[in-house]
Amino acid sequence: METQKCVECGTEIKNADQTCPQCGAEQPVKWMVWLVYALLGLFVIGAIYRLIRP
Repeated sequence: METQKCVECGTEIKNADQTCPQCGAEQPVKWMVWLVYALLGLFVIGAIYRLIRP
């Protein structure tokens, strides 16, 4: 069984858990986190492009 750490308290929890049983904090959804990273990456690429080609 794979585990992950709680984003708030650091307690080991199962990957399937959406909230931490110890502190009650909601855990982020992995695909949503990757979507935010991808959007930030596109923003940075666009900003660099606009600096090179105004």
